[in-house]
Amino acid sequence: MSCPRFGEECYEFMCGSSKNGICTEGENEFLNSIEKSSKAELISAAEAYKKTQKALKETDLMLLEEINNKILKATEKGEFSITGLGTISFDVREKLESLGYEIRTGFSLNESYYLIRWEQKGD
Repeated sequence: MSCPRFGEECYEFMCGSSKNGICTEGENEFLNSIEKSSKAELISAAEAYKKTQKALKETDLMLLEEINNKILKATEKGEFSITGLGTISFDVREKLESLGYEIRTGFSLNESYYLIRWEQKGD
C-alpha cells in the first residue's frame, strides 16, 4: 500500500484508485494482512476467560491496597469512614464485610461511589 489515504476520501487524480470518492489502492493487501494477523492472534475463549479473571484479581488487589491506605490515613485523623469514587467488586466487598466493615454504594451525578464505615454501635 503506497497511498497514505487508503480508506479515506480520495479522488482518482491523487493515487489513481478511487471508488465513490474513497481510496481503494492496496485494498486486497490490507484485507489479506488483516486475515493473516487475525488468525495468528486469536486466542480461545477459555484463554480469554483466564486472562480476564487474572486481570480482575489484580484490579481487586490494587483496590484493596488503596482502600487499606485510605483507612489507615482516616484512623490517624480520628475518622470512622472513607469514601471513594468508582465501583467495588463483589469479592472486594465480601472481603471487607468479613473484616467487619459496613459498605454502602451508590450513584450520584453520573458517578458511582462507595462509603466504608467501621464505627461500632455503642462506642
